[in-house]
Amino acid sequence: MADEVNLQFVMTGLPAQVMADWRANPPAPFGDFDLVDESVESLTYEQHYYDWPQKIMFVASLGFALLFKGFMRSVFRMTVRFDPEGTSRTKATIIGKAHPKTRLVLGQLAAEHGGPVGLRVGV
Repeated sequence: MADEVNLQFVMTGLPAQVMADWRANPPAPFGDFDLVDESVESLTYEQHYYDWPQKIMFVASLGFALLFKGFMRSVFRMTVRFDPEGTSRTKATIIGKAHPKTRLVLGQLAAEHGGPVGLRVGV
């Protein structure tokens, strides 16, 4: 699909340090996302949005559809996994779905860290 993200790149630092840094200060592509889940090796981010049909429904129903907005919203979700790559580097693997503008910024983030390695679909 056009909104899928499968990306890997290598960062400097140990996985625990890089993950703690992402948790405290998420990179620019994750600025509009909320951290919704944490595990030992990964972080999951979500961004909620309304597609055009939902927005039209809000207007066409004179606001009545706002009562059901929790059911009508869509979600972009990305999971970032942090794996050791050698003794002092971390391989970040990002899998999920995101807006095309977010995918573009993710590609720039990977380029800042030497470019993508391994997975590179949708970015």
